[in-house]
Amino acid sequence: MLPRAGLVAQAHTGPEGRKAVARRAGGDVRVWFDGEEAKDPDRRAAAALVSDAYALFLLGPMLLVTGGWGAPRSVALEVGGAGDIVVGGRPFACDVLRGRMAPGLGLAASDRVALFLDREEGLMRRVRFSLDGMESTRGAVAEVDAYDHLARHGVRWPTRFHERLLRPLQMPVHDWWVTGLDVDRGFAAADVEGGAFRGKAAAPAAALA
Repeated sequence: MLPRAGLVAQAHTGPEGRKAVARRAGGDVRVWFDGEEAKDPDRRAAAALVSDAYALFLLGPMLLVTGGWGAPRSVALEVGGAGDIVVGGRPFACDVLRGRMAPGLGLAASDRVALFLDREEGLMRRVRFSLDGMESTRGAVAEVDAYDHLARHGVRWPTRFHERLLRPLQMPVHDWWVTGLDVDRGFAAADVEGGAFRGKAAAPAAALA
């Protein structure tokens, strides 16, 4: 992530090969599979949606109050009640901020969002959001729990996540966790925008203890 450049870059390796994504906030998205750039709208839209959503899960309110991660974004939130929730096996009393952000996640013109902020520590414990960035997901609603926070570089980062779908049907989606984290490694956009991480971006992040 390069906040000032409004850039999120991702590199995935799995049984089906390599995938790389470079997403500019409010603008372009490029995606490569095994080094070959995909030009079709569906895969580009999916990559933009996932990139924006993962930035929201990790950064929470920080992403929204900074004006949209390098691009103008209108975010209108208001207190929309309270909620007692259980996240990671722990109960939390939360205030809920509900509203709309425009543009939304991925290529959506706007999305609805609800942030569950725990009253004791002010951390985002849950985020609920619409998925209007793709034709195939339009009308769907999902939520992600964020927990097991660690303090690094002056920020308390969530390291565990659980995602579930609420609409059109209720079902768990997946669990994932942060295994490494670096801040200010010194790489530039050119190191992550060409389909593979290079230079100072190439090494794995420092493992979390």
